[in-house]
Amino acid sequence: MDKSSFYDLETSRDSKKSGEFINKVYRKVECQIKTEAIESGILEDAEDMAALVLNPLFKGVTNRTIVIHFKLKAVNLSKEAIDLLK
Repeated sequence: MDKSSFYDLETSRDSKKSGEFINKVYRKVECQIKTEAIESGILEDAEDMAALVLNPLFKGVTNRTIVIHFKLKAVNLSKEAIDLLK
């Protein structure tokens, strides 16, 4: 939290620039969240928990063994995303 900043967009006269700023902030935050989740192992834990919950649920509904595959394993950041993190 010590890296947080506050911006008052109500003082901006250009609502288009305010919207662009908000979009840029959201993109930056999303990249940071994905990176932190991967580095901290949260995504692996989420996959494990999802399998523990969803496998019995789906098996109960379909009466078949279900195999769940997760696509997201690593984040390859684009040049734009890397620039946003700077």
